[in-house]
Amino acid sequence: MAFQIKSPVGLAARLKANSASTVAEGSELSAPASKPITYLAVTDPAIKDRLGIVFDDSGSMYGSLIQEAKDGVIEFLKSCIPNQTAVALYPMNHTKYQLETNLPYIAGKTLELEATDCTPLVSTTINLVENNKTLTRGIVFSDGRPDRSDTTILVSMCKERKVPIDTVYIGRDDDSAIGFMRRLAEDTGGTFIHLKPGVSMR
Repeated sequence: MAFQIKSPVGLAARLKANSASTVAEGSELSAPASKPITYLAVTDPAIKDRLGIVFDDSGSMYGSLIQEAKDGVIEFLKSCIPNQTAVALYPMNHTKYQLETNLPYIAGKTLELEATDCTPLVSTTINLVENNKTLTRGIVFSDGRPDRSDTTILVSMCKERKVPIDTVYIGRDDDSAIGFMRRLAEDTGGTFIHLKPGVSMR
Protein backbone atom coordinates (compact mmCIF):
# COMPACT_ATOMS: atom_id res chain seq x y z
CA MET A 1 0.00 0.00 0.00
CA ALA A 2 1.41 3.39 -0.96
CA PHE A 3 0.51 6.48 1.02
CA GLN A 4 1.55 10.08 1.20
CA ILE A 5 3.16 11.65 4.24
CA LYS A 6 0.87 14.28 5.68
CA SER A 7 1.81 17.06 8.02
CA PRO A 8 1.30 17.85 10.82
CA VAL A 9 -0.90 14.81 11.53
CA GLY A 10 0.50 11.96 9.46
CA LEU A 11 0.74 8.21 9.70
CA ALA A 12 2.78 8.26 12.91
CA ALA A 13 0.20 10.42 14.67
CA ARG A 14 -2.66 8.22 13.49
CA LEU A 15 -0.90 5.06 14.66
CA LYS A 16 0.00 6.64 17.99
CA ALA A 17 -3.62 7.68 18.48
CA ASN A 18 -4.59 4.04 18.15
CA SER A 19 -1.68 3.03 20.44
CA ALA A 20 1.68 1.69 19.41
CA SER A 21 0.25 -1.85 19.37
CA THR A 22 -1.43 -0.89 16.08
CA VAL A 23 1.96 -1.18 14.44
CA ALA A 24 2.54 -4.69 15.72
CA GLU A 25 -0.99 -5.93 15.14
CA GLY A 26 -2.50 -4.09 12.21
CA SER A 27 0.08 -2.60 9.89
CA GLU A 28 1.93 -3.87 6.86
CA LEU A 29 4.97 -4.35 9.05
CA SER A 30 3.61 -7.54 10.57
CA ALA A 31 2.05 -10.71 9.26
CA PRO A 32 -1.63 -11.56 9.87
CA ALA A 33 -2.26 -13.20 13.25
CA SER A 34 -2.77 -16.56 11.54
CA LYS A 35 0.74 -16.38 10.04
CA PRO A 36 3.16 -15.19 12.73
CA ILE A 37 6.67 -14.32 11.60
CA THR A 38 9.63 -16.10 13.14
CA TYR A 39 12.29 -13.42 13.13
CA LEU A 40 15.78 -14.55 12.19
CA ALA A 41 18.81 -13.75 14.33
CA VAL A 42 20.74 -10.68 13.21
CA THR A 43 23.75 -12.95 12.61
CA ASP A 44 21.84 -15.23 10.20
CA PRO A 45 23.43 -15.18 6.71
CA ALA A 46 19.97 -14.50 5.22
CA ILE A 47 20.10 -10.99 6.73
CA LYS A 48 21.58 -9.04 3.82
CA ASP A 49 20.96 -5.47 5.02
CA ARG A 50 21.98 -4.23 8.46
CA LEU A 51 20.77 -0.65 8.63
CA GLY A 52 21.11 1.96 11.35
CA ILE A 53 18.63 4.81 11.75
CA VAL A 54 19.80 7.95 13.56
CA PHE A 55 16.64 9.78 14.62
CA ASP A 56 16.65 13.47 15.53
CA ASP A 57 14.48 13.78 18.64
CA SER A 58 15.88 17.18 19.63
CA GLY A 59 13.79 20.17 20.67
CA SER A 60 13.98 21.79 17.22
CA MET A 61 12.06 18.81 15.81
CA TYR A 62 9.00 19.61 17.93
CA GLY A 63 5.57 19.45 16.28
CA SER A 64 5.16 18.70 12.59
CA LEU A 65 8.86 17.98 11.97
CA ILE A 66 9.03 15.01 14.33
CA GLN A 67 5.73 13.70 12.94
CA GLU A 68 7.16 13.88 9.41
CA ALA A 69 10.33 12.10 10.60
CA LYS A 70 8.27 9.33 12.22
CA ASP A 71 6.17 8.98 9.08
CA GLY A 72 9.35 8.71 7.03
CA VAL A 73 10.85 6.01 9.27
CA ILE A 74 7.62 3.99 9.32
CA GLU A 75 7.31 4.17 5.55
CA PHE A 76 10.97 3.22 5.18
CA LEU A 77 10.49 0.19 7.46
CA LYS A 78 7.47 -0.88 5.43
CA SER A 79 9.65 -0.97 2.33
CA CYS A 80 12.23 -3.28 3.94
CA ILE A 81 12.15 -6.99 3.11
CA PRO A 82 11.23 -9.01 6.24
CA ASN A 83 13.90 -11.45 7.39
CA GLN A 84 16.44 -9.98 5.01
CA THR A 85 16.81 -6.75 6.97
CA ALA A 86 17.92 -5.81 10.47
CA VAL A 87 17.52 -2.25 11.74
CA ALA A 88 19.07 -0.39 14.68
CA LEU A 89 17.35 2.73 16.05
CA TYR A 90 19.57 5.44 17.55
CA PRO A 91 17.58 8.44 18.80
CA MET A 92 19.81 11.34 19.80
CA ASN A 93 18.31 11.76 23.28
CA HIS A 94 16.49 8.54 24.16
CA THR A 95 17.21 4.81 24.54
CA LYS A 96 19.14 3.28 21.66
CA TYR A 97 18.18 -0.07 20.15
CA GLN A 98 20.75 -2.37 18.56
CA LEU A 99 20.22 -4.25 15.29
CA GLU A 100 16.87 -6.02 15.33
CA THR A 101 15.01 -8.09 12.71
CA ASN A 102 11.65 -7.48 14.38
CA LEU A 103 10.79 -4.35 12.38
CA PRO A 104 7.36 -3.80 14.02
CA TYR A 105 9.21 -3.52 17.34
CA ILE A 106 11.50 -0.81 15.89
CA ALA A 107 8.43 0.94 14.43
CA GLY A 108 6.74 0.94 17.82
CA LYS A 109 9.81 2.40 19.51
CA THR A 110 9.99 5.10 16.84
CA LEU A 111 6.42 6.17 17.59
CA GLU A 112 7.25 6.59 21.29
CA LEU A 113 9.93 9.22 20.65
CA GLU A 114 9.37 12.84 21.68
CA ALA A 115 11.25 16.01 20.75
CA THR A 116 13.51 17.03 23.64
CA ASP A 117 16.97 18.30 24.46
CA CYS A 118 19.94 18.75 22.08
CA THR A 119 21.20 17.53 18.68
CA PRO A 120 24.29 15.30 19.04
CA LEU A 121 23.92 14.19 15.41
CA VAL A 122 27.60 13.55 14.68
CA SER A 123 28.43 11.78 17.95
CA THR A 124 25.27 9.64 17.77
CA THR A 125 26.13 8.56 14.23
CA ILE A 126 29.70 7.75 15.27
CA ASN A 127 28.24 5.73 18.15
CA LEU A 128 26.01 3.83 15.72
CA VAL A 129 28.88 2.89 13.41
CA GLU A 130 31.22 2.00 16.32
CA ASN A 131 28.71 -0.21 18.14
CA ASN A 132 27.38 -2.11 15.12
CA LYS A 133 30.38 -3.75 13.45
CA THR A 134 28.28 -5.45 10.73
CA LEU A 135 26.36 -2.30 9.75
CA THR A 136 25.94 -1.96 5.97
CA ARG A 137 24.33 1.50 5.84
CA GLY A 138 23.23 4.38 8.05
CA ILE A 139 20.23 6.69 7.60
CA VAL A 140 19.97 10.02 9.45
CA PHE A 141 16.53 11.65 9.82
CA SER A 142 17.03 15.27 10.96
CA ASP A 143 16.43 18.96 10.41
CA GLY A 144 20.22 19.23 10.13
CA ARG A 145 21.11 21.47 13.08
CA PRO A 146 23.84 19.49 14.88
CA ASP A 147 25.53 20.57 18.11
CA ARG A 148 28.84 19.90 16.38
CA SER A 149 29.45 20.22 12.66
CA ASP A 150 32.94 18.67 12.33
CA THR A 151 32.36 15.34 10.57
CA THR A 152 36.04 14.47 9.94
CA ILE A 153 36.16 11.45 12.30
CA LEU A 154 32.74 10.21 11.21
CA VAL A 155 33.52 10.45 7.50
CA SER A 156 36.87 8.70 7.98
CA MET A 157 35.24 5.88 9.93
CA CYS A 158 32.47 5.43 7.34
CA LYS A 159 34.99 5.27 4.49
CA GLU A 160 37.18 2.78 6.36
CA ARG A 161 34.23 0.49 7.13
CA LYS A 162 32.50 1.11 3.80
CA VAL A 163 29.31 2.30 5.51
CA PRO A 164 27.57 5.06 3.52
CA ILE A 165 25.30 7.45 5.40
CA ASP A 166 22.06 8.48 3.73
CA THR A 167 20.62 11.73 5.05
CA VAL A 168 16.92 12.56 5.14
CA TYR A 169 16.55 16.31 5.63
CA ILE A 170 13.28 17.56 7.08
CA GLY A 171 12.96 21.31 6.73
CA ARG A 172 12.75 24.32 4.43
CA ASP A 173 14.56 24.71 1.11
CA ASP A 174 16.11 28.00 2.20
CA ASP A 175 17.52 26.74 5.52
CA SER A 176 21.33 26.59 5.67
CA ALA A 177 21.06 23.29 7.56
CA ILE A 178 20.22 21.57 4.29
CA GLY A 179 23.85 22.03 3.21
CA PHE A 180 25.19 20.10 6.22
CA MET A 181 22.89 17.15 5.53
CA ARG A 182 23.77 17.11 1.81
CA ARG A 183 27.53 17.20 2.51
CA LEU A 184 27.35 14.39 5.08
CA ALA A 185 25.68 12.12 2.52
CA GLU A 186 28.08 13.08 -0.26
CA ASP A 187 31.22 12.71 1.89
CA THR A 188 30.29 9.18 3.02
CA GLY A 189 28.98 7.95 -0.36
CA GLY A 190 25.35 8.06 0.74
CA THR A 191 22.19 9.54 -0.75
CA PHE A 192 20.65 12.89 0.21
CA ILE A 193 16.85 13.10 0.41
CA HIS A 194 14.78 16.20 1.14
CA LEU A 195 11.63 14.86 2.77
CA LYS A 196 8.83 17.36 2.31
CA PRO A 197 5.18 17.06 3.40
CA GLY A 198 3.38 14.95 0.82
CA VAL A 199 6.59 13.34 -0.48
CA SER A 200 6.77 9.56 -0.14
CA MET A 201 9.86 7.83 1.27
CA ARG A 202 9.29 4.93 -1.11
